[in-house]
Amino acid sequence: DLRGISVAAVSAYDDDLRDGNDASTIRSNTITNLKSEAAKLIAGVDVQGVSTGVDLENNYVNLDRTAFDSPDDKWIGLRLRESASGIAVKQNNNFVQGVVIESESQQRQLLPDYHPRPAGDSEWPNNGCPFGH
Repeated sequence: DLRGISVAAVSAYDDDLRDGNDASTIRSNTITNLKSEAAKLIAGVDVQGVSTGVDLENNYVNLDRTAFDSPDDKWIGLRLRESASGIAVKQNNNFVQGVVIESESQQRQLLPDYHPRPAGDSEWPNNGCPFGH
């Protein structure tokens, strides 16, 4: 998988302000010509896991589909998880390849056996994110 901006388990500084001024911000980014000949998923912005308190504003994502290899490849402007909360996607964003909200059943739950686990077998049971529980 290839991601232009990838964040996992982010949260606002103050639980009471997660949806307000103290939310984490992904702002004023331009992502174009992002391509890979090997990736099966190419996402401009990927907010992973049970992330909370993220504002997305004034971002432009237009991925380069000229690297399209397979009809199975996924091209996504913004990918969010259903388990994320307090995510505010402002109208001034332009995700040309669209926005996808993945349900938990669509997410890979376990790393493949060959994937390295630096702290043992149970360190990363949810697709490499130790905060994905």
